[in-house]
Amino acid sequence: MVAAWGVLPFRVRVERDFKKAIALCQKIGDMVHEGGGYSVYACVGCYVNNRPKEGIEYAKRAIDILKTRGEYWDLGVGYAYRDINSWIFGRLQENIKENEEMITVMKSANVFQPLGWSFYNKGKLYAMMGNFYESIVEDIQQSYNMFEKIGDKSNMVEAQGILTFAHTRMKNFTEALKEAAKIREIFPSHYNKGSWTLEALSSGAQAYLASIGISILYLITQISKRLHRLPA
Repeated sequence: MVAAWGVLPFRVRVERDFKKAIALCQKIGDMVHEGGGYSVYACVGCYVNNRPKEGIEYAKRAIDILKTRGEYWDLGVGYAYRDINSWIFGRLQENIKENEEMITVMKSANVFQPLGWSFYNKGKLYAMMGNFYESIVEDIQQSYNMFEKIGDKSNMVEAQGILTFAHTRMKNFTEALKEAAKIREIFPSHYNKGSWTLEALSSGAQAYLASIGISILYLITQISKRLHRLPA
């Protein structure tokens, strides 16, 4: 229920059910579900409520517990929200190796959804840093293709938003606008009420605003050049 309350969002119930769940897991020695609880809380208890420092700590707890227990989906959630909370907290450089660890683990386990998360997280991390490695677009597109293959519509929206964001950051405005249009196309049928999916809309808006800004700057520059050519 913690995840359900987080999506609504219903913060008081998130806190109550999380504490009850962790206490029960510890009482009966259920380490797998305790780790899973920390993964979910790193998202709906911390990321959604803008508490990234706590989110990083809970994600690390989840990873420490789950990485030797074979519960790869919950482990993937922990890895994903260690990434995302790290970005908000400003841990970009530190997160490079952490994200690579996630990619390595999920590749070896062949778990499609978390592997898709790892690829689009990598693309977004490097786009935020302005470090555009050669395959950044291909990695994000690969994550989109993975989600499409398994029918994960909400993460298709997320991947599309990150692809748009990367093109905007690289100043590929023509491509950014094309990708932003795809967000608008798929969002009505793919949105699942998860608050994190709404980031795709801000990425689309950013692409449009950046394109408008560049167009206005170009227009001002051209006018200025013509004015300087006029006789005194």
